Amino acid sequence: MGRKKRTSYEDILDKNKILETAIDLINTEGLQKLSMRNVATSLNTSAASLYWHIKNKQELMQLLSEEIVKKIPYPDAAKSWDEQIIEFGKGYRSALFAIRDSVEIMTETIPMTAERLKLIEYIYQVLLKAGVKAAEVPAAAGLIHNYVLSFVKDEMALLEMAKAEGISTEKRMQEVSEMFKALDKSEFPALVELAEHSVSIHGVDAFEMGLSILLSGIRERIEKGLT
Repeated sequence: MGRKKRTSYEDILDKNKILETAIDLINTEGLQKLSMRNVATSLNTSAASLYWHIKNKQELMQLLSEEIVKKIPYPDAAKSWDEQIIEFGKGYRSALFAIRDSVEIMTETIPMTAERLKLIEYIYQVLLKAGVKAAEVPAAAGLIHNYVLSFVKDEMALLEMAKAEGISTEKRMQEVSEMFKALDKSEFPALVELAEHSVSIHGVDAFEMGLSILLSGIRERIEKGLT
């Protein structure tokens, strides 16, 4: 039994329009509000109309993960392997910030689509050429990927908290620093001493430092023949 004939409005819908609307909905109201029904409402149509193009919410999530990954620029292959990974990581971080709750989108979907497979292939190739043993490449790639996601998740959480309080993230972190400075120095000497540095644990510089530390560990294993 065939599908019913599409209406003229269904004909002008396409995946790109649906994805744009879904992203707008997420950026405005958060991922918890994402549903086929809510996307359809934003498009002034019915959920049934969307099913001509996207079969369910899970497929919509997969397509959204593809949109995130498409925004990642791939570094020049002539650069050293660690330079490539750092540049790649920074580009990935920026791509994640383009969509609210992007970390959840990435972690709640399986990397089975073209762009995501391309991402994994890229990291695998860089690590293989760097000298990482084949058996350890997936684990090393997973560490890099998870570092990016966890770092951005913390940054996004800070943004949301600051937004809820009606202040900037800089102001929120400064408040944390002042709180640390006011602690009992006999009980928390390190927290008091390093209070002013607590405001710099987010941002691109901190991100790059953490990624460099991770890569140093991989480099050491390569040099010692452990990987």
